[in-house]
Amino acid sequence: MLEIEKIQSMSFDDLCKAINNLIANNFSALVQLLYKIDVDEKKLKKVLSENKNTDAAALIANMIIERLKQKQTTKKLFNNHKPDNDADAW
Repeated sequence: MLEIEKIQSMSFDDLCKAINNLIANNFSALVQLLYKIDVDEKKLKKVLSENKNTDAAALIANMIIERLKQKQTTKKLFNNHKPDNDADAW
């Protein structure tokens, strides 16, 4: 199964190949990965239905990358708001 840390270091083409492999051979692992990354299911279904002539793996890869970037941005935002002293921390 793909791990999040591995995904972040993969090229787009390699990620698409890995997703295609999961679609063909282990769809439940793909669903589990999407759940773990927290890709919005409704948004994914909408994107897939609106782009039926586009490679599904590429669409899924784009959504995974987008979600991981969102998570990094949020993490940076909250890491920058550390309290000035330990007494303010909770």
